[in-house]
Amino acid sequence: MKKTITGLLAIFALTTGHTQTPPENEPPPLTAGNTAYYAPHNTTPTHGIEVRAVRNFYNTYGDNSNESWYATNYGFRAKFKQNGVTFIADYNKKGSWIGTIKTYTQDKLPKEIRERVRQTYYDHQITLVQEVNQNKQVIYLVSIAENDSWMVLRLEGDDMEPIASYRKN
Repeated sequence: MKKTITGLLAIFALTTGHTQTPPENEPPPLTAGNTAYYAPHNTTPTHGIEVRAVRNFYNTYGDNSNESWYATNYGFRAKFKQNGVTFIADYNKKGSWIGTIKTYTQDKLPKEIRERVRQTYYDHQITLVQEVNQNKQVIYLVSIAENDSWMVLRLEGDDMEPIASYRKN
């Protein structure tokens, strides 16, 4: 009798542990193409996201209740705003950090980077900055504009090069 009850309890524990469904008030993921959007949840991590990614996110950025999580073909993405800066943090399928992209305006750009751009492109206005952090390497993509043209500069270390330029017709 003890063996039967123990066996039934073991089967019950194994089957219920893997068949849990999210709470009824938890919205299902919205899908668009090959990306699934998960609405932010304030009290518990979002269902379907690797727990290591969520743990790394909270250790790095703190308890940020305005983040949105996305499932991508390479893993997971968290997007949020903090102090006027938009952050996109990418994680692989195992939850390890891949990289972060910060998007902001020129007032948040480090002074030495802003001065390097202004020395060469003194008549241009800095319109947008994207700071890409990956493997302890930082690359700045700086969009600048002048009258009817604009360009994107890539700054890495001591190098600065235009990677795209556009003209209004």
